[in-house]
Amino acid sequence: MHKTAKYLYIIGGCALAAEREPIRQIERIHVEKAGDSVNVISENCGQLTIARRSPACFLAGNQRILVAGGCSAPNEHTDSMEMLEISEIGEIRSIFLDEKLEIGASCSGFDWDTHSAGTVSLLILAK
Repeated sequence: MHKTAKYLYIIGGCALAAEREPIRQIERIHVEKAGDSVNVISENCGQLTIARRSPACFLAGNQRILVAGGCSAPNEHTDSMEMLEISEIGEIRSIFLDEKLEIGASCSGFDWDTHSAGTVSLLILAK
């Protein structure tokens, strides 16, 4: 990993429209310049403790990301939280937290068109 690189983290999401089949995967995307073109590097770098569609994500400092809420199934919102810790080699470890959201009644985003693909939470982390 390059110290000056920026990474895009795709955290959770759903495989189908209307909040169906939430996923646990965390994907990291990096773009490198290669002469006159670019190389896009995508890798699965970890998993959430529970499958979540569109959780809220916050940079918590020291290579940590707080993941809160989201949907665990159609119309089933979660009030749980987990902390993602990014190691020096880029691996992600999830720690499920005892704390709960006061109002676990909504996702940070939603798919208004039930005929399209679901949404994911994105987070860009400069390293």
